[in-house]
Amino acid sequence: TFYNNGDYIIRQGARGDTFFIISRGQVRVTIKQPDTTDEKYIRTLSKGDFFGEKALQG
Repeated sequence: TFYNNGDYIIRQGARGDTFFIISRGQVRVTIKQPDTTDEKYIRTLSKGDFFGEKALQG
């Protein structure tokens, strides 16, 4: 699957049912700050990184 720059892959609080492995590009990980629309930068994932491993637990 391809995502454009700025696309959200999954939103905070949403139930994820997909495991992602990054094959190219980068993914910026942020969290929403409580009681505001601001996002806090956590880290950047790159080729070989993965997320969504909770989806594998069923």
